[in-house]
Amino acid sequence: MKNATLIGIIDRMIEDFNTYSELVALNYAKKKENSCPDDVLEWNRGHLYCVEEYLRELAEDVGVKLEWECGIHKFGYDDWQRWLEYVTVRRVKEW
Repeated sequence: MKNATLIGIIDRMIEDFNTYSELVALNYAKKKENSCPDDVLEWNRGHLYCVEEYLRELAEDVGVKLEWECGIHKFGYDDWQRWLEYVTVRRVKEW
């Protein structure tokens, strides 16, 4: 059985990765409209890459399998919606 604390940390990192991935996709979309500064995009991309690297290393060390998927997701609400393409990750549950 895997350490529950480490699994909790991996789950939190998965949440962080998915949040940053969505945010970076939104930054790219806004950049096309000239409404996202380069430094904001680079800051968020840097954090995304760090979280991904740490997540991959920890999951491998603990023996947790991750599933990565690139897809198109609806973002926004009411009259302000757009479709963004970005990568998400989930932990594969063991039975």
